Amino acid sequence: MERVVWDLAQAFCARGIRTTVVTSAIAGRTGRFQIDGIDVVAIEEARDGQYSKAFWKGTLNAFDMLCEEGLDAVIGVSAGAREIVLHRTNRTVPVLMQAHGSSIGEFVSKWRRPTARSILGSARNLVWIFKDRHVLSRYDAIVAISDLVKRQIRWTSFLSRSHAPVEIIANGIDERLFAFEPPARRKARQAYGFDDTHQVIASVSRLHRQKGVCELILAFDIFARSNPGARLLIVGDGPDRNTLEALVRDKGLASRVVFTGALARSEVARSFAAADVFSFLTLRVEGLPLNMLEALAAGLPSVLARSVAASIPPQAGIFTVDPRDQEAVIAAFAHACEFAARGGRTQLSDAYRLEQCASTYLELIRRTGRR
Repeated sequence: MERVVWDLAQAFCARGIRTTVVTSAIAGRTGRFQIDGIDVVAIEEARDGQYSKAFWKGTLNAFDMLCEEGLDAVIGVSAGAREIVLHRTNRTVPVLMQAHGSSIGEFVSKWRRPTARSILGSARNLVWIFKDRHVLSRYDAIVAISDLVKRQIRWTSFLSRSHAPVEIIANGIDERLFAFEPPARRKARQAYGFDDTHQVIASVSRLHRQKGVCELILAFDIFARSNPGARLLIVGDGPDRNTLEALVRDKGLASRVVFTGALARSEVARSFAAADVFSFLTLRVEGLPLNMLEALAAGLPSVLARSVAASIPPQAGIFTVDPRDQEAVIAAFAHACEFAARGGRTQLSDAYRLEQCASTYLELIRRTGRR
């Protein structure tokens, strides 16, 4: 979500629009400052990455301050603007919610592969379903990043007396960052120890059991037995990294699987350049994952969980599977590698380009401000 917001803020700034990002505490930075032309207000009392009373109080204070300076609109990411819509005194400034998912989606995801911890966490999501229903009608408009998220938002608010209008604006990708370039590909493959004979499947995600990386490794293990040039590039970090690395060792795949850890955005682009195929076998209820859109921007044939592939238009080079159907995943790997070997590339449609995303937001803000 942070990457989506920052990219959108940069797109606004590039058009000469003054943009302020209000966020939780940032290590080594305090108060108000600028990064890449974007004003940043860091709420010092709010812990990084967590909603809290201090965070919501800080957002309301920032809203009042920015209204005095001249504010045209607020885009609250998930529940970030909750306190603003509940307690604002200035109701002439439209407040939009950018919804990447929902409490319903989180609840369902945790019960797909239940553990004691996920079951306990789902109780919190259940409480938030009713909290969300109360607050959703207070927004001037809600932006869902996919049709799935729109349906979840509608379902959450179906008992409310009023409904905020819900529109779909897909996440926008700066396709220039991920554009395929042969020289970059050669350099990236050399850096990871891959040569021209290797078939490289890349995974980019948080290393969490719900992201399907375990299923990916198990399917790759069988695929690699009949494909000696197969290699797996796993980008990301998370609580299951040690478990996944142990699984790779146990399967005797240590020489064929590369774990990169967490990477900066430019390095993620380099990992895509090194790959022949992208795979995302998430078990979660996802909205519109950025990794999938970035892989399409890089032109990579993709093996995707059916649940996330449903959020984008079908095209040649996208192979959809049930992540738990290992035979289907292995067959999809083979088809995707064959597609790549023939020079096949995927494409990012205009609806998912950053410039289109920014333009659609600005038009929505104009329409909302006139209501």
